[in-house]
Formats: sequence, structure tokens, C-alpha cells
Amino acid sequence: MPTEDAATGRATLQDELRAAKARATNRQTRDFPIPGYEGRLWGTFRALDDYADVRAIIAEHGKVADAAEQEQLIAADTLVKSCTRVFALRDGEQHDLGMGLGRDLAAFLGDEVENDRQGIFAVIPNSLLLMSFYGEIDRWFRGTEAAATSEASGKSEAANS
Repeated sequence: MPTEDAATGRATLQDELRAAKARATNRQTRDFPIPGYEGRLWGTFRALDDYADVRAIIAEHGKVADAAEQEQLIAADTLVKSCTRVFALRDGEQHDLGMGLGRDLAAFLGDEVENDRQGIFAVIPNSLLLMSFYGEIDRWFRGTEAAATSEASGKSEAANS
């Protein structure tokens, strides 16, 4: 339970630090429309918080000579890893499709592919949309961390004034 500093009436430093840690360790999620489906197909994405996961994705494609291809492969694998579920909107209601973004969704939409990465390329209609979508989700990942950092530093500066 949060406590207040008797002199200032504000949360104690200890409580502010605990709250900042809780925000940093919280695996936040957000829903995004999957491009190409006129706002009817959505995915729930989580911010990746394991450095090993991110490094493994990058390392897997580190030897791809073509930079654009490398970036697309990293984007595809990141989207697969961060998507926790896919749902469709119909008549104003969410219909959980019981799958993530990848091979199963591609099959559901009528495309047979061998793996999740190929599934992403089948589900998202073209590489420009793929990269734009990845950029939007990456901005959210970074914004989530930046907001927590900004809020924490703002409180610290206010406490020092």
C-alpha cells in the first residue's frame, strides 16, 4: 500500500521507485490493426522485454547481405514474437481467432506456408506495409519505455527542487 511523506503529502521515494519498477517489469500490451484488412483484423502485441529474445532475432539474420531483406526478416520475426493473439471485428464485436500472427493465420486466410515468418509475409500484403507496421509497433515499444523513464525522471526533478 502506498504511503505518503508526512511533510509533503506526496508518495514516498520508496513507493515511487517501486512503482517505476512495476511499470518497467509489466509486460504491457496494446491492440493494433493489422494492415491490409480495413480495420477488421487486429493483433494484440506485447512489448518485448527480454534482451536475449531481441538479440537472437537480430543474430539470426546478421549474415543476410541485403540490408532491406535483413530488416524485413527482423521485422517479421519481431512481429511474430510480440503478437499474443489475433482477433477480427465483426458487427462491432471482437472474435478471438485463437492464434497469433504467422503460419496459422495465413492458413486461416487461405495461404499455405511452411513457418510463421512466411506466414507474416502472406498475411501482410506487401513489404512497405510490413515495415510501416513494424515501425509503428517499434515506436510504441520505445514510447512505453520513454514514458516510464520521463515520468520517473520528472518526479525525481520535482523532488529535488
